[in-house]
Amino acid sequence: RHLEEANHLLMNFVSGYPYNRLTGDAYFKLGEIHFIKEDYSNAVWYYRKAISRVYDPQLGPQVSYKEAIAQQKLGRPGKAIDALERIPREHLRGPLAVRIYSFWAKLLRDEGRSPALPALGLYNIYRLWENEGSPPAAPWIIAEAEVDRWLEDWISLPPEEGTGEIKALQKKMKGSPAGIYPRMKLAVHWWEEGAGKKAKPIL
Repeated sequence: RHLEEANHLLMNFVSGYPYNRLTGDAYFKLGEIHFIKEDYSNAVWYYRKAISRVYDPQLGPQVSYKEAIAQQKLGRPGKAIDALERIPREHLRGPLAVRIYSFWAKLLRDEGRSPALPALGLYNIYRLWENEGSPPAAPWIIAEAEVDRWLEDWISLPPEEGTGEIKALQKKMKGSPAGIYPRMKLAVHWWEEGAGKKAKPIL
């Protein structure tokens, strides 16, 4: 009953104030109501409406994260990954960032794709963790030690899509704690290819 009342009030608000600064939050709450009811298709619809109206850079990532979970529950891992990839990474901080990067990495691994980008992002979040309390709990959370192990193993693996993939990651991670991993992977690749002259300047 309470959910239906809240749904009614929120629907009245978004209908009466379609361009209010709180309209995005109202759409997000409508998505949450449908998520609780396990009506994931409508939850996705409202989350997407929320994204088109959100003014708060902290709320936007949360909305896309919930859309990704709903998409995954609908059996659409590709669309879930798309939702996470749309999140501006400069706004990701603290526990929410751990949830997002961990879920993104899990989806990519389940699809047989490289989780390098979210793993590197997660490494940065853990290294820059300050006064955030304990990392969040969720079935897909990747702990700091696991991220470290995975990246160390990743360095020795052959590039899946050639050196262009590594160089793109190197550019995205430039100036961050995780930036050392793409550099090391590229150097290892050149050494194994017998191109030591290319490897030395990287290190």
